[in-house]
Amino acid sequence: MNGNQFISGTLTFSNGWSLPSDVAENMDCPGCAAGEVVVVDPDHDQRVKPSRRAYDGTVAGVISEMPTLHIGGSRWETAKPLALAGQVRCKVTAENGPIKRGDLLVSSSTPGYAMRGAVEKIQPGMLVGKALEPLAEGEGTILVLITGG
Repeated sequence: MNGNQFISGTLTFSNGWSLPSDVAENMDCPGCAAGEVVVVDPDHDQRVKPSRRAYDGTVAGVISEMPTLHIGGSRWETAKPLALAGQVRCKVTAENGPIKRGDLLVSSSTPGYAMRGAVEKIQPGMLVGKALEPLAEGEGTILVLITGG
């Protein structure tokens, strides 16, 4: 196929399930990959970079793999879709304990990964989203509801 394609509606499977959906905007993010937690880059205008520290207050969100609604944004060759709302796959680690559905997620010390946040430590700007799936141990990728923080 060549040219533009416009699809409207929801893809629903015969068992009633539908694919997770997110809204994303392109942001300049050299070296970023889908599922990574990113923060505002303090050294460059209009750029994000993978998170590197726990409870970072400059969290911008998660890089989307395939957004349902892509609203444009940066046109840099290094631009990636940053999920602004909805459900997105996110790299997570159990470094702060097992992740349960509904846990609040923040950046971790593992670059580009989120972890379960301790409610008493979470400040404005730190929240990545809410876990929609569990992770008992180690590292993995789970579905996260982007809530902004």
